[in-house]
Amino acid sequence: KNLTIKKYNSRVRRTDGQSNLQLDLNLQGIFPRIARIVHHKGRNTFFRFFARCLPGINHQRKRCPLNECSLTFSDPYIHFFFNCKLSTKHCNEIVPIVNQLSIKKIHSWSLNAIDLNQISHHEKTFPTLMAIIMNQMWNIICYNLFETDKSNKPPPVMNIAIIRKELSETINIAKWKLLKYLDYQSRINNSNDDVKLKFEFNRNWQTVYNPLPIPHN
Repeated sequence: KNLTIKKYNSRVRRTDGQSNLQLDLNLQGIFPRIARIVHHKGRNTFFRFFARCLPGINHQRKRCPLNECSLTFSDPYIHFFFNCKLSTKHCNEIVPIVNQLSIKKIHSWSLNAIDLNQISHHEKTFPTLMAIIMNQMWNIICYNLFETDKSNKPPPVMNIAIIRKELSETINIAKWKLLKYLDYQSRINNSNDDVKLKFEFNRNWQTVYNPLPIPHN
């Protein structure tokens, strides 16, 4: 159907569903992976990006409203997050941030980089990291598109200190929940799952700077 539209009338705008089909992503597989992301704001941004329901940009078509860009486009989601001159200037920041904080590496900031279907379903650090970056990118986009008081509000930035802080806090919260659960289990039924669950946690949450989130006893 997409090929038919393109062949016979290139001026007919594709629906969001048709645009999603052209992304060459397994959308049915990606949503369950997004649901397992524990960073709330990042998970929400990730979900809304692929569900195409981020507020304020669905109507944006043809020409970018930002003065520094002014590129023409048909897909506001791909444009604002990956192709807009606003987002492309952050590419050189995002790639080293990911590669410094994650064991899984990326070579460029693109739709392929956030395809969670390509990673193990056990992995938690990389999806969380990409969700944090997507949310920060959305903050930057919103500031530039909608902020009416830029003189009094500093722009959000993309730097490793902010991203690492968000990631560390998320890992620490997950670690706290696991330790509380293990403590509860040991008190009610003398469970002996501590070693197994700690091993799984460390495997799922490994980072370059903290390969063992829960140190071995």
